[in-house]
Amino acid sequence: MSYPAELTTGARILIVDDEPVGARAVAAMLEGYGHQVELAHDWTAAIRMFRPEIDLVLMDVILPDVDGFKLTRLLRQKSSVYVPVVLVTGRDDPDAKERGLVAGADDFLSKPVDPFELRTRVAAMLRIRRLTMALHQQAHIDSLTGIGNRYAFDQEWDRRKSEFSRYKRTMSLLMFDVDHFKKVNDTYGHEEGDEVLRVLGRVMRQTIRKCDRAYRFGGEEFVVFAPETNVEGAVVLANRIREAFFAATGATLAGRQTVSVGVVGVSEDADDVDAHSLLHRADELLYEAKHKGRDQVRSASLDDR
Repeated sequence: MSYPAELTTGARILIVDDEPVGARAVAAMLEGYGHQVELAHDWTAAIRMFRPEIDLVLMDVILPDVDGFKLTRLLRQKSSVYVPVVLVTGRDDPDAKERGLVAGADDFLSKPVDPFELRTRVAAMLRIRRLTMALHQQAHIDSLTGIGNRYAFDQEWDRRKSEFSRYKRTMSLLMFDVDHFKKVNDTYGHEEGDEVLRVLGRVMRQTIRKCDRAYRFGGEEFVVFAPETNVEGAVVLANRIREAFFAATGATLAGRQTVSVGVVGVSEDADDVDAHSLLHRADELLYEAKHKGRDQVRSASLDDR
């Protein structure tokens, strides 16, 4: 039987197995199908290597310290996007399969792994992954700029707030607004206004770190969430984006454009933080930047007044 190429090649697959020989044998089969394979031999390595770019996880049920059921739950809690998990077990045990489904697993493979069964299950899981990612993108990505939308921010905030409450980590929020944007639309038309917004989205994608997240809130207002970043570091990032945007818009019909930025930082010893307070304070600082002459960054800690 032949499979469409998009279902059998090019996926990033993470194998979690404490037996290197068996894991390497399965990896060789997957690499023969054209996939990129990464190996984790314990649960800590699996947590570290797991990320949204992983398309599929093949996980042994029996692992030292943390079994495949618990590790599946941990991976589900870590990820904000859907990544299929296939549990690999040497036992034909209905109870194990039920526990796996409860934990969040999507399918099962029996040891020793049969090449045909492996290829069939992987193809099915990757089909689901691609369909799910397409739906995720439609729901979470702003189609004009290619960065997250307001719904995506709300989803990410719920996850990050939980981490902040548990670990008391520093974080910052950056709010951007394109200066005199109405004048761009009135002078050059909405298509050119859209191009200016596309440039800002592209600059943000190219400038922020992997752990940062950028969002378009609507109109010409954008937000960047920067975890593990104090207010001073966030100001550096804000200025980097501001300067890169000014340079990049030189190639547009409307010419060089500027942004004003409000930056609010939250320290690790802050009390419970809600999104409304954070956004409201960033908006106040953004207004201050506008009032002071635009094309600048105004910053403060959340509790500074």
